Amino acid sequence: MGRKLRNIRLDIEYEGTHYHGWQVQANAVSVSGTIEEALEQVLQHRARLLGSGRTDAGVHALGQVANFTTEREIPAENLQLALNRLLPRDIVIRRAADVPLEFHARRDAIERTYRYQFFVGSHPSALYRTLTLHIRRPLNVSAMRQAAGAFVGSHDFTSFRSRHCDAENPVRTVFSFDVLNDPPFVFLDVKANAFLRNQVRIMASTLLEVGLGRCPASDVPRILEAKNRDLAGPTLKPRGLLLVHVRYPGQDAIPMPRTPSSLA
Repeated sequence: MGRKLRNIRLDIEYEGTHYHGWQVQANAVSVSGTIEEALEQVLQHRARLLGSGRTDAGVHALGQVANFTTEREIPAENLQLALNRLLPRDIVIRRAADVPLEFHARRDAIERTYRYQFFVGSHPSALYRTLTLHIRRPLNVSAMRQAAGAFVGSHDFTSFRSRHCDAENPVRTVFSFDVLNDPPFVFLDVKANAFLRNQVRIMASTLLEVGLGRCPASDVPRILEAKNRDLAGPTLKPRGLLLVHVRYPGQDAIPMPRTPSSLA
């Protein structure tokens, strides 16, 4: 009898500073490409990772999800150990598990959670310099919270997507958008069914404009309704963005991770 085909899910954490995003690219180092190279050493065959979504160059992840198929009989826990021995220190496989053959990391996802992280103070952080965007001036968090509420619900997010976004449908459903103040950090936590290209970074930029007093919170619904990219804020740098969690049918929502200051 031939070997049985397996579908294996990986839950992945990575610090994206030194990668040109998640997706495999010619002549560039990517997160998925680096994991696929390690997989080939372990499995002795090429394996294509199917990710829950693409993260851009410099974006980080606590809970990226991917799956691949193989006929090799290596137990999933042994596979996890082998991969973590081979991978660089800025990529860690948090979990490996056999899943049904029909599982698809991207198509089956029902909720994605991102966090954009600001470090607010007169001087930047040495410790969190690659994980946060430094903001020198104090932020009006109350105004940011008011503005964030306009994003909740199903909307056409044309004003808040990259001009190069190739999604046919600009409508997305945002389940929640929270602004958390934990000095010296301000976190923007957003959950949605899916996101357009650069959507979180542009929404975060617009809320930053509100927090700095450059844009009234009451303007955000108007910007959303206008479907005009020129009216929203610029695309923020990727280093403050973190893919926190991807949820699938049958899974409960998870609490957001504790903030860096509460871990100190």
